[in-house]
Amino acid sequence: MNRLIIIGNGFDLAHGLRTSYSDFTLSVVRNALEQFDTYGTHNSDSITIQYHKGYHDGFNKIPIPIDLEEPSQTLSMLKNDKRLYVQVGKLLNSGISNLNNLGWVDFERNYYHQLLGFKVKGKESYDLTKIEALNAEFGDLKNKLAQYLLDIQRFRSTKTIDGLGDLFTEPINIKGYHGKPDSIVFMNFNYTNTVEDYVQKCAETCPTQVTHMHGKLDSLDNPIVFGYGDNFHAEFLNLIESDEDCLLENLKPTKYPFSDSYQNILDYLELPFEVYVFGHSLGMSDRALLRVIFEHQRCKKIKIFYHQRPDGTNDYGQKVFNLTRIFTDLTRMNKINTIFKKCSPMPVLQ
Repeated sequence: MNRLIIIGNGFDLAHGLRTSYSDFTLSVVRNALEQFDTYGTHNSDSITIQYHKGYHDGFNKIPIPIDLEEPSQTLSMLKNDKRLYVQVGKLLNSGISNLNNLGWVDFERNYYHQLLGFKVKGKESYDLTKIEALNAEFGDLKNKLAQYLLDIQRFRSTKTIDGLGDLFTEPINIKGYHGKPDSIVFMNFNYTNTVEDYVQKCAETCPTQVTHMHGKLDSLDNPIVFGYGDNFHAEFLNLIESDEDCLLENLKPTKYPFSDSYQNILDYLELPFEVYVFGHSLGMSDRALLRVIFEHQRCKKIKIFYHQRPDGTNDYGQKVFNLTRIFTDLTRMNKINTIFKKCSPMPVLQ
């Protein structure tokens, strides 16, 4: 029997990498402020800060408190300065306003709901001008994210987490099969290569491969897949049936054909397998793909390695809520999902 190991952003966070949505949002704002402070202007599809004509002579610069942990305070201050023009895109502004409450799945879902919100009231058409602006901002943030993660990946430590390799390769223990995995595939939803540090260790037990499900940084053969992927949402079909290509520009199903990752995962499901989950929220942005895996007749078990918070609470319950949204057969879900007392927290780098 095989083991499919799903890797999400929590895996990188457990290795000490600053890859959260809030970390990235802060970096976008800080970079914009630094560029404005240096050059007197910053102009992009996600954030623009510049002087109104006649207010900047190159000497009387506005002091910018770049080190503020709360970027909304800085931007509010700048917006209230009559000498400046400040424009923040809808997507970025949502992240700034909810800095500590949103994750990547929320960002992708926010994009999707904003897209739906541009449907013209009482008609089957959409406001294409607003959608083009939304897509431009989304593309700008996608490019900024790629560069942000490249910088992190370039300088990250390759130190591994003690005991994690043993969890990856532990024996399978389900009805009808007891023994080591026949093979392991890491289904990596991250754009980083952190999980590759464990391949050699796992390969000592059984054949091991990594499938970069959402692409790799700086790769032409496996470009980044970034967007929304819940094909089962009630409004999704309306977008598909529209003749406007801009509505499909950032939907994940339209991106999977540009690499062999999706097909490789489908091929791997042809033999019996169990699923381990490390650091993935199981959120709606990936619901369609996860449903294909979890409801596959050859999926025999799901085991969640949950996040243990410093205050003693954990996110196992939230992940079960999301599992409930993924499955159409809740009896099967409760049959193959591992109960809490038989799960364990995902270890973190010490």
